[in-house]
Amino acid sequence: MQSMMVADRKLDLLDTRVKLNISMNDLRIVVNCFKALEYQGKVDNEPYLNGEAASLKQRLEGTYKTSLARLGI
Repeated sequence: MQSMMVADRKLDLLDTRVKLNISMNDLRIVVNCFKALEYQGKVDNEPYLNGEAASLKQRLEGTYKTSLARLGI
């Protein structure tokens, strides 16, 4: 019972929001990694990105595009 409570607590921690201090280049690399995984999944006919990962990919792409626009690029 105790270990289940610890496991549940650890899972709850995954929903904790964090702030990251990353560069635009760091964000570009992460976005491109997600794009590569999506591409390779299509090539291999394997779903390498689940629903959560696909949603994160879209959010990061949006953040990257918005940030570029703010910088006038």
